[in-house]
Amino acid sequence: TYPMFERFAPVHGPLPREAYRQFMQFAGEGNLGSAEAPDFVKLICEAYLLPMGLMQRRGSEYLVSSRLDQHELVQLLTPLLDHHPSPRRVYEHLAAPVYGLVPDQIHLLLLTLLIQGEIDILKAGKSFRESYDALPNPLQYDQIVPGSGLNVNQLRDLQVLCEGFDIKVPSQWSISAQKRAIGQLKNASRRQRDVLNAFHSKLQGLGETSALSREVESCIQRWLALEKGEHELQGFQQFLFEIGSAAGFVAKASELAVLPAQFDSLLRETQRYRHLFGFPCVAHCHDTQVTEDLKKIGSPPSLADVGVSTSGGGNRSSRMTSGLIGPLK
Repeated sequence: TYPMFERFAPVHGPLPREAYRQFMQFAGEGNLGSAEAPDFVKLICEAYLLPMGLMQRRGSEYLVSSRLDQHELVQLLTPLLDHHPSPRRVYEHLAAPVYGLVPDQIHLLLLTLLIQGEIDILKAGKSFRESYDALPNPLQYDQIVPGSGLNVNQLRDLQVLCEGFDIKVPSQWSISAQKRAIGQLKNASRRQRDVLNAFHSKLQGLGETSALSREVESCIQRWLALEKGEHELQGFQQFLFEIGSAAGFVAKASELAVLPAQFDSLLRETQRYRHLFGFPCVAHCHDTQVTEDLKKIGSPPSLADVGVSTSGGGNRSSRMTSGLIGPLK
């Protein structure tokens, strides 16, 4: 009667109420698959979500499957969601042949989709997220509805960011497509943060607390907003709040991205200038014309006076080079 049950069968018996409480609580505080998760959360991942294919093991941690929308059990549920079914209707559907899922499996399938933003479980208009302490069983709720994705303006910003960071724009912005794009944006964020963190450390190592150093740090902090929230959509919404303008952030991040390589080149150029002006024949030249010309040059500005500029490469190089001379003397 239930030929598909073995494919998703759990390896543990019924779970206590406390396991579900910890599962939801930890989902709001950290990564469900973390090696630091409470014991009940680890048990759920290992004994239920892993056999069901909702999570995958990576080392000592677990990752939510990247394409939940294509998961067999999710596709079994999806046609019902347009009708905003009662949880009881969903449980009956998933417990019927040929899958015959047990209540704990259905609980965890629904909670995983809830945490990932794919669905919401409502009672009197309030989400399971707000009420799980008092009402921990989805069967106590009124209806299950599709998750709410990004609004039109947020989708427009996401597209601007995707185009700005060479991420493929999907043909349709389904919730899963939104989350995949945000996941790729997070990967781009981590790559740039690694580069900018090293650059920031180099600036700090020169004893500089310049506007440039502050801009680098600000960009890193804005990227970090993507890591906040229970799932990708929440993190992205926080990120949009932090950056203000998607187009402006793309321009600033792109500008900062090229500076570390330029900085190394300019540092070498500065050392060459130091060497040149250090020659006694230049520093203590008897030719009054040379002496006068050197005086006209004046003292070079500190790097602290040099801002990030979007002007042409030659002008920027000369300004930054002169800015580097001062602190390195």
